[in-house]
Amino acid sequence: MTLINIETYSTCFLLIVLLSVCNMGDTVEVPCIQRTYNECEVDPSVCPNLNDVNTANEDNIIIPSYESVKDTISIDILCPTNLTHVPRFILRKFPKLRQIRMMNTGITSLNVGSFLSGHSLTQLDLRSNQISTVPANVFANLNRLEHINLAYNKIARVEPGAFDQVPALRTVILSNNLLQTIESRSFNGAGNLTELYFESNEIQTIETGALNLPKLEIISLKDNRLTSLPKDVFGNAERLEKVDLSNNALVEIGDLFNDKTSLYSLSLSNNPDVKDADLFKLTHQIPNLSYLYLANTGLKLTNEPKEPTKQTDTEDESNYSLTYLDLSSNNLNSPDIFLHLTQFKSLKTISLNNNDMTHLNHIALLKGLFSRLDSIEFKYNSNVDLNWLRRAVPILKKQNIRLIMEQQLSE
Repeated sequence: MTLINIETYSTCFLLIVLLSVCNMGDTVEVPCIQRTYNECEVDPSVCPNLNDVNTANEDNIIIPSYESVKDTISIDILCPTNLTHVPRFILRKFPKLRQIRMMNTGITSLNVGSFLSGHSLTQLDLRSNQISTVPANVFANLNRLEHINLAYNKIARVEPGAFDQVPALRTVILSNNLLQTIESRSFNGAGNLTELYFESNEIQTIETGALNLPKLEIISLKDNRLTSLPKDVFGNAERLEKVDLSNNALVEIGDLFNDKTSLYSLSLSNNPDVKDADLFKLTHQIPNLSYLYLANTGLKLTNEPKEPTKQTDTEDESNYSLTYLDLSSNNLNSPDIFLHLTQFKSLKTISLNNNDMTHLNHIALLKGLFSRLDSIEFKYNSNVDLNWLRRAVPILKKQNIRLIMEQQLSE
């Protein structure tokens, strides 16, 4: 459907919710600000009058007969209403509807049956409401639905089968809710899922098999309460590219990924009690890893430093994938840190912020050790030797390496 832009907003009349609960025989015309030919946003001034439709009277709903109604592909209700759920008639009356956005409306539930006529629906955005549960089969047979956003609700449970029979679904956003458990069959029916976001919940448990999604590429579990993860938590997700487990309470990491993983970005930052944050084990286990975030993980560099003149790395020991490494806030103090990292030949950026370092050795040799290195983040190391700093900056500049520090020190 080609969208035709209109330079100035015009007002049309669209009966979004027509029957008052108290006055079942009355209808209420709801002005819709028409942004384009077939996209409408309900006028906020009438939102307080929107009530749940009595479904027995849906046949009495009268739609104004202007051309754009039958072609409407997007409806937005972005203001507080007296609705408790998504009215079923919206999809029945607008067969070409592709997007529903109901944000800050106050709806409290997702009703099985509300979406039965959503044959064209591709995007459903129900952010910032009061929904508490995602029931089983609530989205069943929405064969074109690709994106669901349920962030900023009060969802405490996603029932098993909640996303069954949604074959085109690619993205589910459940951030900023009240989830404590990811149950084993909640997502298994959505076999084409590629992105899952659970940020800022209260998740403590991931049941075995819950994330066994073969096409999953991105998952964020940051800002939760995880202390451990089940073995093979990501199952056969061999396409997984990005995992964020930062800001949890992980104690053990274990073997999270098999050797067939495609993972290129992993964040474990701000898990201060983790016992096995082993940089070298992780990069060996995940051969394609390019971005690794290990800030505030209690990391210890257990390998022996290798003198630049005595390199013994074999081709098998060398790593040519890792380009960004964040070791901030780990109480590191060895000026020879680069000699612990010589196997990472392709490093471009290393973050050493907020450690206990006074200076760094071997800076004149860095391009020989790491040919692609272009920046060292070195902020908030409070005891930096200023004499060393004055000597180091021009040496690094000659190698086209930036030393990124607090402004007052770098000047």
